Amino acid sequence: MKESSQDLVFQKVLDLIEAQSLYDLSISLLKKETGLATGTLYYHFPNGIEDVLSGLFIKISSDLRDSLLQKAMGENDFKDSLYAVIGEYFRWHSHEIQKSHFLWCVSGTGFKNFREIMMEEFAIFSKQMYEHLSSKAQASRLKLVEPMILDALLLGATRELIHAWISRGRDSLELEVIEKKYIHILYNSCIESDQ
Repeated sequence: MKESSQDLVFQKVLDLIEAQSLYDLSISLLKKETGLATGTLYYHFPNGIEDVLSGLFIKISSDLRDSLLQKAMGENDFKDSLYAVIGEYFRWHSHEIQKSHFLWCVSGTGFKNFREIMMEEFAIFSKQMYEHLSSKAQASRLKLVEPMILDALLLGATRELIHAWISRGRDSLELEVIEKKYIHILYNSCIESDQ
């Protein structure tokens, strides 16, 4: 399938879930919305809508991961790296509303193998982010918390905080306040004290 055709399918999914449930999506609906033949869609997405959703999830999450890592790696020290990645994550959810909405919708589905795909994507991000932040912390003579604790903070608490903000209606002023308070708390939580 041409890249433009895949992008067309993915964009239609993002457009459609603004008004309906993921469970209402089907290959026949995507055929109607995209103008692509059923055989073409099944050729490229053999498991039907699950392949479409998992492909879109991988594309969005890997693009987000790359953006977060690029922001973090563009900074010189640990604190600035941490602030940059959290700031970018908050801004992404504020500006990429369709993609953000898709991630939240799909993470709650029961589609086959979806949990494994999410865990693989998070594991890639977690490993790369820990390596980067750990080297920045060492250069600043700081000791970063263990990887599992950092994951709980970066992947758990941050995700839940954004989810709560989305559930309350995505108020941009509220997000600014949350970000400022959260980044300070997160920084203090990520550093182990010598005591």
